[in-house]
Amino acid sequence: MYATVADISAQYGEDLLYSLARDPEDPQLLDEPRIVRNLEAAAAEIDGYLTARNLLPIKQPYPPLLRRLNVDIAVQLLSGDRKTDERDDRYKAAVRILEAIAAGRMSLGIAAADEPAQRAEFQVATPPKRFDLRGF
Repeated sequence: MYATVADISAQYGEDLLYSLARDPEDPQLLDEPRIVRNLEAAAAEIDGYLTARNLLPIKQPYPPLLRRLNVDIAVQLLSGDRKTDERDDRYKAAVRILEAIAAGRMSLGIAAADEPAQRAEFQVATPPKRFDLRGF
């Protein structure tokens, strides 16, 4: 997952979260396991696009764009049959961005997983050798 329940709340507000994922046993609480499952499903969808550029695994901290895409896709998944035009547009925009990343037209600003790390240059200093030929 590239985002958390708190990220959804920050991006969309708690009212939306409660409207989409209220705990059926206690309406005062969120159904956090359901939200997390949708965040994981959204992250898996994102990973499907990122594998095209060999960007996995992505190390933390995650790029903010990745967090936003994870949230937008998860909210669309949470919406079920209560989708809105705004959420649908945000989902479609997220997919277009992921397609651009997969095609190499856009970047997350991170190195591909198979790119070698920059090699460190080092030198070894040793004392000069002395040959003493006295006595021969």
